[in-house]
Amino acid sequence: MLGKGRNMNLSRVVRSIKSRAFGLKAVASMLALVLVVAGPGMVILPGCDAGAGFLGLQDYQRDLLFGFGSLAISLLTGGQNSGNGDEPAQPLPGPQGEQGEQGEQGEQGEQGEQGIQGEQGVQGEQGEQGEQGEQGEQGEQGEQGPVGPVGPAGPALFNSVYIDEFFVLNANNYDELRDSGLDLEPVRDIEPILGGCSEKSTVAYMMAVPERYDDANTINMRMYIWRTGAIDGCCAFRLDGYKASHGTNANYLGTHYINLDLTEADETGSLLVVDLPLNNATSGLGYAGITSADLLAFEVNLVKDLYDDGCYTFLGVDFFETEAEKTAVENAAIGSAPGDFAECFPFDDCNDNGIPDDEEISQNSSIDCNLNGIIDDCEDLTDCNTNGVPDVCDIAAGAVDCDTNGIPDECELVKHEVIFLVDGSGSAFHLRTALCNAIGGVVSDLAGRNIELSYEIVRIYDNDHADLCLAEDAVVPEMIGTNSVLIDGMNDGCPGDLGGDGSDSADENWGPAVTLVASEYDWDVCSSNRMIILLVDEGACLGGQVCESTEGIAQDYASIDVAVAASVAAGVAVRPLALLEYTPVCIQDQFAAVSAATPSAVEGNGVRDLVSLDSATVTEKLVETILDLPVGTPTP
Repeated sequence: MLGKGRNMNLSRVVRSIKSRAFGLKAVASMLALVLVVAGPGMVILPGCDAGAGFLGLQDYQRDLLFGFGSLAISLLTGGQNSGNGDEPAQPLPGPQGEQGEQGEQGEQGEQGEQGIQGEQGVQGEQGEQGEQGEQGEQGEQGEQGPVGPVGPAGPALFNSVYIDEFFVLNANNYDELRDSGLDLEPVRDIEPILGGCSEKSTVAYMMAVPERYDDANTINMRMYIWRTGAIDGCCAFRLDGYKASHGTNANYLGTHYINLDLTEADETGSLLVVDLPLNNATSGLGYAGITSADLLAFEVNLVKDLYDDGCYTFLGVDFFETEAEKTAVENAAIGSAPGDFAECFPFDDCNDNGIPDDEEISQNSSIDCNLNGIIDDCEDLTDCNTNGVPDVCDIAAGAVDCDTNGIPDECELVKHEVIFLVDGSGSAFHLRTALCNAIGGVVSDLAGRNIELSYEIVRIYDNDHADLCLAEDAVVPEMIGTNSVLIDGMNDGCPGDLGGDGSDSADENWGPAVTLVASEYDWDVCSSNRMIILLVDEGACLGGQVCESTEGIAQDYASIDVAVAASVAAGVAVRPLALLEYTPVCIQDQFAAVSAATPSAVEGNGVRDLVSLDSATVTEKLVETILDLPVGTPTP
């Protein structure tokens, strides 16, 4: 029997067994197997201690199994009696036999219930961030996604801005306004009438571009015009457009000519509906830069002689927005000039302004300055001085065209006219030869200075001396005409005249020769400058070189006074050239007297020293002398 202490141990064992349900069940199964194998003959000897190794049980565990409950176990092993307990006890078992072979492993028991989850541990500290890796290669472009849904509709086009208020001039037209001196004051008008039944020819109107206008679209202008009257020609008007934006003045948009389509018009009355796209790049008026909030203004002028006798009443103008591809000019033709409608012009209008040329010329004759009945702008007229005025108009206004070749003289070479008057005596042969050798170089040099040289070389009087470049008849009497009264006896104090008394002294009288050439030579009225260049080595009268002769010197100066008077009257400069080293002082003084008293552009007496007779030196001295001429137009 178990004592109190054993009961307490048993309680602890029971609790332990309950907590190890799976383990005990397995032990019980093994024990039952042993009992079954041992059979009823198995006897447990009292006092035999199998030790803790027997079945791996401690004493209190064996007590549990072989104490309380042993009877129940024996019932399972077939060791029970069918009697009442008074029967004799079974015999003790014999010695333990060898352990039998291990039985087959029993089936695995059911899995126990999952234990309660433990509390979550404290989160550890975050580790340091690793280094950033290299960027990978860009992947291939993905396929295009499907088309998205249609977006909401944009703002609606503005439908209509209708204008029925117009402005006219406080005169019937611009011409009347200019003629009357009235100020330009626009006058409001409703349904103005232009054309055959009205003296008015101008109407204007304005339109403000709505805020919702999309400037990618086109603004169309639709004109409503009521027409009455016979149809016997064209009706074209000039249309000028302007716009103003915030902070700007009026800006010009353009000018067009609109020829109305009258093919379906009825003389008893017809409505003309004309559509004109304002800002379409491919059709219409082609105005650029129109945006919302702009203020537009238009002016209509009937082109004189380009409209019939019909009456045209402007009822109203409608402006509306359309998509760019849905615009077209309707019931009219657009031109850049009236001449684009040639069928409407029964008159000459060379500048395509719709006004007959003869009428324009009658109003302003200056536009036909050559008086040929053609407006100058329509002709291919030269403008040599590039002042924007045709040469013929410059000349008509007073520009000099001395030779009447239609070109102002300012555009032509400066023309110098020079008479080389040479001593015909034998002592001056070297001077004539030097001149002939140098004259070609003189002409070339002056041409390079834009100076045209017109010249003649003549001897004072006839002689028998041959010269390189002088013709036999190159003498003063032949040049000015043998019937001149100055040829014979009109030498003003010079004892010998050019008619002479048969002496050779006549070919040295340069005083009378200057007088004759200056007053009788047929000078070119268009030459800018005139000059007589003397190549002589004697005094002015009879070739005197005797400076001690008071009478001779007086005759020389008397001849010089007459020569100077004739030269000044003709606008001719007189310039002597000589080898001054071999020229007496009294002769040099005479040279200076005639030179200083005639026109000059330089200070001093104008006498040139040839220095030497080589061609280069003579050419240089001659050019310097000719350049002494004052530039200007002489008085013939």
